[in-house]
Amino acid sequence: LSESKLPGGASVVGMASLTSFMANTFVPGYGAGKAGMVQLARTQASLYSDRGIRFNCVAAGNIATRMTAPVADMPEFSADMLKRTSMKRWGRPKEIADAVLFLSSDRATFITGETLLVDGGYLYNQ
Repeated sequence: LSESKLPGGASVVGMASLTSFMANTFVPGYGAGKAGMVQLARTQASLYSDRGIRFNCVAAGNIATRMTAPVADMPEFSADMLKRTSMKRWGRPKEIADAVLFLSSDRATFITGETLLVDGGYLYNQ
C-alpha cells in the first residue's frame, strides 16, 4: 500500500456501524466487533500515516438492505428508529458507497483515523 500511485495515496476504509458507539442488546457481539473496527482504524492510522496510507471507517446507520428488511417491515421496531432519525427515512446503500468513495479519494487526503457517521442524524438525536 505504501507504494500506491493513486492520487491521494493508499486508503483503507473499514465498515463500522452505529453499534460502534451505542449499545445493542439484540446483537452484542456485533457491536463489540464494530467498535473494534473503529479502534483498529485509529491505531493503523497512527502506525502507517507516515507511509502515505490512510485508515478510516464509515459507520452506517439504518440502511435499507436485505439484512435489515425484516426489521424495516416490522412497525414495532422501525417506527421508533424512524422517529429518532432526523431525516425520517432509512438510508440507501449508495449513500454508504458514496461515503467510502469520498474517504478513498484524493479529496480526503488529510483525513485518517476517523469514523464518518452516515446515519441520517440518528446517533445524536435523542
